[in-house]
Amino acid sequence: MVSHRQLLGALFAAAALSAAAAPMPENSGMVCDSMIVNGWGVKPVLGDTQFILERDAGDFTILPNLIADNSRGKSAAEYTIDATLTDINGRVFARQESKLAVPAGGRSKADPFEGTRQRLNNQVALFTAEIADAAGRTTRISGIFGEAAPVGPEKADVFGMNVHFGRYDADQRWKLYPLLKKAGVSTVRTDSSFRNFKTREEARETLLRLKEAILGQEAFGFESMVLVGYFPPGFHRSAEKLVTAREWMELLARELKGRASFHYGNETNSGWGAFGAAADMAQLNNAMAIGTEAGDPGARRGSFGIAEGDIAYLDRFLGAGAGDRLDAICLHPYGGTPEASVAKLLAARGVIRKHGGNQQIWATEVGFHTDEAGKRNELTGNLTGVSGFTMLHQRQLLARLFVLALSHGIERIYWYDFYGLKDPETFYLVNPDLTLRDSYHALAECARQLKGARPLGGTAPHELIQRHYFRRADGTTVMAAWALAGGVRADFRLPANAEATDDLGRPVALPPDRVPVLGDGVLYVTGLKLPEFTARKVIAGTLDERNFNRPMSRFTVRPGGTVQIPWSVWNGSAAPVEAAPAVLRRLPGWKIGLPGNIAVEPGKQHNGKILLTAPTDAVPGVEYEFTFAANIDGLQRTLPYTVRVAAEGEFPYRAIQQTASGCYPMWNPMDESKAGTGNPELTARRDSAKIDGDLAEWKPEEFFPIDQKFQWILRDSGIPSAEDWSGWIAFRWDEKKLYAAVLVRDDELFFGDFLSRDWRDSDNMRLFLSSVADPAKRAKTITGDDLLLIMTPTGVARTEGPMLNIASLGGLVRSGMESQVEMKSRVWKNGYVLEAAIPFSLFNAKPAEGTVLGLNVMADDCDGNFRQHVGMTYYKSPNYWNSPAALGNLKLGK
Repeated sequence: MVSHRQLLGALFAAAALSAAAAPMPENSGMVCDSMIVNGWGVKPVLGDTQFILERDAGDFTILPNLIADNSRGKSAAEYTIDATLTDINGRVFARQESKLAVPAGGRSKADPFEGTRQRLNNQVALFTAEIADAAGRTTRISGIFGEAAPVGPEKADVFGMNVHFGRYDADQRWKLYPLLKKAGVSTVRTDSSFRNFKTREEARETLLRLKEAILGQEAFGFESMVLVGYFPPGFHRSAEKLVTAREWMELLARELKGRASFHYGNETNSGWGAFGAAADMAQLNNAMAIGTEAGDPGARRGSFGIAEGDIAYLDRFLGAGAGDRLDAICLHPYGGTPEASVAKLLAARGVIRKHGGNQQIWATEVGFHTDEAGKRNELTGNLTGVSGFTMLHQRQLLARLFVLALSHGIERIYWYDFYGLKDPETFYLVNPDLTLRDSYHALAECARQLKGARPLGGTAPHELIQRHYFRRADGTTVMAAWALAGGVRADFRLPANAEATDDLGRPVALPPDRVPVLGDGVLYVTGLKLPEFTARKVIAGTLDERNFNRPMSRFTVRPGGTVQIPWSVWNGSAAPVEAAPAVLRRLPGWKIGLPGNIAVEPGKQHNGKILLTAPTDAVPGVEYEFTFAANIDGLQRTLPYTVRVAAEGEFPYRAIQQTASGCYPMWNPMDESKAGTGNPELTARRDSAKIDGDLAEWKPEEFFPIDQKFQWILRDSGIPSAEDWSGWIAFRWDEKKLYAAVLVRDDELFFGDFLSRDWRDSDNMRLFLSSVADPAKRAKTITGDDLLLIMTPTGVARTEGPMLNIASLGGLVRSGMESQVEMKSRVWKNGYVLEAAIPFSLFNAKPAEGTVLGLNVMADDCDGNFRQHVGMTYYKSPNYWNSPAALGNLKLGK
């Protein structure tokens, strides 16, 4: 049996001979199956005759021969060939007609441009042959030919795109390239894979496919970034994985020298393409990087695309030495909002710096797919853990994603994906019929506004009002602004000369007071002379007349009491400034009294006071946290400062927090694919409860721990500590309602996602209920007998009461039922209490002592503005988040 090493050596030799050859003899070209040339499921056939392009694998300037294979035909045939060459502007610059006769049971070959041209030098063109038989039936075959003009990695910017060019004919690709260019795309992620190496032809076909794809991309000015993934079974069984990985990458890099960047695998921490632990993938990625360097020392090398942008996995991956030979860390930060996705990338940058690295960040897949009218795309939803969005939201979120990435210095974003033909998912911007979605136009407008611009700073991803400033190459500036909720008045006023347009470039009329009302879509503002966002020579904080030998940002207050918080502003600049107080983070129920705007002369300090009044039901014995700043001259802001306020008294719920887990299997980080853990049956006591956000009437023994903590089915995602996240829940019932009481301890609370259909990037608590007693009879998707309640204790502004989403996630859509659920919460810095009363009638339940309901209690834990872990009482299967069939039980007791 021929080894991988021998096959690769033979391929190196064949490639070298081909590259050194003079004009090729008649039979020296490589005959390639038309499936490779023409994409998925396309075979140019007329009757019994199949048509194939014979092309030279080592020299794409040589135009192809056309082969008619009639080996299965019982009669001879003659065909008319109309061959054309089309340039990158869509102009047909060469055309020739010819005849091709083929005998019964035989093959014939023709040169479509015989006697006129054999090569394409200094240009790239689309070759197309329209073939017709005597009966007037037609078929078509195409390919891309010409001389490569490599596009280096320095040409790539943040505007990247995934395009599955291998699925499409060359002439379809030729239609897509101009659309990519008009949208501002600079770099394209191209699919490739390892081969089983059963024959030399398999590997050569992979090279041919890549070379043709890259040739077309180069013709239109795109840098090529090659995904090398989808490891076949033969590779997994190999005892020479590192040998094969290294040598395969050396071959690819040598054959594509100067023409491509690479990254090494697709979501191999999730089971999509592979299911590798961080330590194992570090070894594999290093071997692939070494091979790339041997074949092309100048090629950029990126890691595999880490599913979910999992920060815990990245930490282990880099800790195992994966960063030694990589130029970029590749992540797939799918999420509920662009702010969550970019927050993951910023957290990844922090992990990279912690390990002493300086790699670029490439988001090699990220996007927001559409599920119109609540209809769920099963494939996409299961792969991303996100239910879909409307077309309007896709357009709005796309613009926000690219603005945020550019503002925060993320090097590359590859939107997933571009074209909808033969695409079972729904991320695409161009429909199968080549009509353009509004999201395509939003990308083009974003690139028009910001391509080549330098970021001047902006708000943090979790802030309610988003503002980001940029200076373009011509010296003009632009602001991009939006809000994380609808109908929010901006915290700035625009001058008379400012002009505003929306995410499609349409003019937006400003109100008379010139304070725009912001929502989900990006507002571009031009005509301003924007400074940097942060006023670095002005400081706002707590350094007032007090002695700083005691902490000056820590305070205590009794429930219902008021405390004075310093708001001291020092102007270290050379010009006077106007300062206005800004509240960046708060908590519900607290009243905040702000001082008025002030003028501060150069070198002077003003000491003002902010009044904080605690709610009368503030939880004693916990901390509350608030963040302030000063807005400077309307458009700048100081760095923020945070104060801690402790509520006097003793924390009343310590006994609940001491509730221990029972005797049932626990989730095991040694095997992330294992399910069937946690408490399969909880109980509810027969009694009512007052929904007031106070757990005093609930007994500690009624509570169950939410103790299955992990991150979906991801490898090496880690388990949050008890301080990071812990939760407890109790149930009661009467003849009309099910009552739930929740206590959560969480080191960070974030509530930034109320836009996705399941609020996955907000800290939330989920009650998933079913009135079907028999687990075997519960439906796979939500029906009228099921109810999924997604609850948060407050909203994005942190002034709201508890929020509720009765979600469908591909099942029965319910509208307007949230008002029937009574809820109350209390929130502090590191936790919250939440109570709810749920009518049994909402899910057709008939309560009685001994009745069994379907139940799972779930929670999303968000740190750094994105979901890092999930918690639940019972983990039956990875479909826990959307399927009643994955529920445990709740027994209604005495």
